[in-house]
Amino acid sequence: MRAVRPSRLARGLAGLLAVLAGCQGRGSDIGPKLGAKPPDPFQVQVFDDQGRPVCGATVRFGDASAVTGRAGRSESPVRPRGLTRFTIDASAASATDLDDLAGFAFTAEPIDDGRALPRAVFLPDLAPSAGLTVQAGVQPAPATLDDRATSGAILAIEAGVAVVEGGAATVTLRTASLLPRHLPAALPLPAGVAAVPARAIFVAPEDVSFAPGAVLSIPDDIGAEAAGAELTVYRLDRDLGEWVAAGTATASGGRIETAAPGIVRGGLYAIAGTTPDACTVHGRVVDRTGAAVRGALVHAGGQAAVTEPN
Repeated sequence: MRAVRPSRLARGLAGLLAVLAGCQGRGSDIGPKLGAKPPDPFQVQVFDDQGRPVCGATVRFGDASAVTGRAGRSESPVRPRGLTRFTIDASAASATDLDDLAGFAFTAEPIDDGRALPRAVFLPDLAPSAGLTVQAGVQPAPATLDDRATSGAILAIEAGVAVVEGGAATVTLRTASLLPRHLPAALPLPAGVAAVPARAIFVAPEDVSFAPGAVLSIPDDIGAEAAGAELTVYRLDRDLGEWVAAGTATASGGRIETAAPGIVRGGLYAIAGTTPDACTVHGRVVDRTGAAVRGALVHAGGQAAVTEPN
């Protein structure tokens, strides 16, 4: 008797049924094994003082670093925890073809489970500065960098002031400004005292030194002269990443001018008037459905706060 062979179709159906049977119960080990979804990255937004996205800025913290893209956003798989020192390297960064942005270091505490900073970072642009080139060493005559047309600043160097930048033979001085609401960190103030900051000024190069100090003058944007406000000069310390008191200033003739010792090194400076009439402003930010918006940045009187989950 001749044996009957099953057709190819029958053999194929039998194989398919066997595979399906193997997929019953607790499942099959056939197929790729996918890893867990990676956590959301830590993001930093970087803009220039005009609010334009900065591309090519390197954001560093601890052993981690990331570079901003065309939207001005950097993303790092590492999430910083607690108060952290951040450094913005703008040597290869730009928001436009013609700018020359200055970077700095600051401390901040990330929000949203370490996914973002409480505010965007804004960088001053040195390109529009008129610039002043002096011979390194003790100055034989007074010299003035007049940037009233750009940053609004005037940097005056008296005769006998030593200007030094490493071992350079000449030093080219420039200034750039930041709006008060663009300060990278809050000014250090005692409880119950509020500060009204004027525009911040970046004095470049950052590693230049003046001995004795140079005199920095800026427009009196905050009406300090009329208010008779006490003015404090702050410098953003690159090593600490924090604002440190660097002297006092006086207001007259529509301008604010640093008092002795003045500006003794380059970097970012802020001048603020303080008032004891401080108060706490409470409020809620909601969307159009009435749901609370978390992580919104609220500015008021030169201060800023981030909304909580409620």
